[in-house]
Amino acid sequence: MELLPTLIVDDSNMIVKIVKKALLSNQLKDFEFREDSIYTASDGMEAFEMMGRGLPIKLIITTVKMPNLNGDEFIEILEDTQKLKDIEVLFITSGVDSPKLSNMIRDKILGIIYKPFNPKRFIGLVQELYDEKEETLIKMKKLRELQAEKKKFIYKVTTIYLEKYCNKNIESLKTSQITLLNLLIDDIFGDDDVCESEFVEIVHSILSSFLLDVKIIHTIVSKNILCIIKNSKDVVKVSENRLKFIETFESKIAYVNSVEKLDPKEILKVLTKPLLDVISIAFVKVKNYPKVDSKLFSPHFNYIVDNLNEIDCLFVDDKLEKLLLEHKEITNFIKWMYRFLYNDSLEKSVKIISSLELLKPEILRHLNKAYQDAVLLSQYYCGEIEVYLWKRAKSSKEIVNYLKKSLPKTIPSTYRYLLYKNKISKDKNDEYLALEKQNVLVISANLNTLKKFKDMVEQPLDKWNFFCYAKLSILDIWMNSNIPNKIIIDYNFKGLGYKNGVEFLMLLEKKYPVFKNVIDLKDVYLIAANQQLHEIYKFQKRYKFSVINSNLKHKDIEDGLLYH
Repeated sequence: MELLPTLIVDDSNMIVKIVKKALLSNQLKDFEFREDSIYTASDGMEAFEMMGRGLPIKLIITTVKMPNLNGDEFIEILEDTQKLKDIEVLFITSGVDSPKLSNMIRDKILGIIYKPFNPKRFIGLVQELYDEKEETLIKMKKLRELQAEKKKFIYKVTTIYLEKYCNKNIESLKTSQITLLNLLIDDIFGDDDVCESEFVEIVHSILSSFLLDVKIIHTIVSKNILCIIKNSKDVVKVSENRLKFIETFESKIAYVNSVEKLDPKEILKVLTKPLLDVISIAFVKVKNYPKVDSKLFSPHFNYIVDNLNEIDCLFVDDKLEKLLLEHKEITNFIKWMYRFLYNDSLEKSVKIISSLELLKPEILRHLNKAYQDAVLLSQYYCGEIEVYLWKRAKSSKEIVNYLKKSLPKTIPSTYRYLLYKNKISKDKNDEYLALEKQNVLVISANLNTLKKFKDMVEQPLDKWNFFCYAKLSILDIWMNSNIPNKIIIDYNFKGLGYKNGVEFLMLLEKKYPVFKNVIDLKDVYLIAANQQLHEIYKFQKRYKFSVINSNLKHKDIEDGLLYH
């Protein structure tokens, strides 16, 4: 128990007696009071004189309104004369006499207790205030611990920005400037925690104040801050073993080896079905993408991703990273399974196989199917990566500007990019260019609009087949033997049951399931006038379409189809 020397300041003898009696009951947790360590004063002036004697006061309990010097004025003087350190302050007051304290004093006091009260009620309220303070201190300690790491990170990001974009190396900064930087960080955190979503705004604010103080003129770019944050934080790496083909197969081999008696049919099922199921499940999400030759594409994806990430450091996202890792895993499995089959590893791995001659060829047939399915899966994965990689590229302003400047009038694709970078020769043309063939469906009742698209047969869209129509019956015939890769629809297209082109698209989505794939890939374009943009905004949540201006300038159409 800690002895708590206390000063009671009140011009009412009754209040002094009640407070003293409450303290001497020694019902406060962790503290004790003695008669010889409780001091009293009748007003603030007398209390201030007593404090000047060097009494070891740890707690001051004071009322507000008193003769000569009020309690709040007394406490402010103690603070100004630096005599309040390590002393708790408790105000007692009636509701009408509530102290108007400065923020500095209000933050330092233990609390306020309102009259009337009796000894038991008073000591209970004091205990509550001490408990609240203890809880607050625990919370603040945890908060400071959380803040410490975030402050280090913000400091790191800020200094990287200063060095990279302002030519201000941290080692060249004066001690006063480093102190200023830390003060700005402390000040912006205050007594609050901050979310990662606020980091860009926080760094922007700190840099603004810091550069102003050190007289550096610089336009702060939020995206540059975001890039530094992304590349500086400890990112949780995406698991490299996501599909678990090899582990699935090896675990089933271990199971068969561990069981004494298994029916041959059960052995066949255990060794092959789970593996084929895992491959089948992986097929589900990629089956609607184009199938492309893995040997032509997969060796180059990481090179292109690294290049584009240098142009826009936010280019790589979780989905792209997962696709690349999953495709790498599929490729590793194909190599592993080929060695397993080629080296006749089945008999070496599964002990019982040698005694079941009829079972071995059947298992090998199923495993060979798993191998062939994985090869096919790899091709579809390459198709998805190719589509998604360039969709991501076209969503970046920096990358689009780079492509327009470096590869003008060129369809953004792995082949075109590698050719520009001299990574491949033109003898691969036919194999790559097959992917550039596109069926583009154009829907409009305006014949001039249809003619505009029908005439688009020049580079870079010469591999695109524009099918233009204004009647549903013609579309039905075309859909029997064709699949659209892109859909361009006139917003003014009207008919029975639909008021505009978007509503007609909704009908087509129900009639032709394949349309959903085009919509999901965001390959839908809407022809609309500027004054119609506010009308079509309500459809943007459902359809992420790009808009082609209804004036149909050739460059606008070309840019829209190539870069959006």
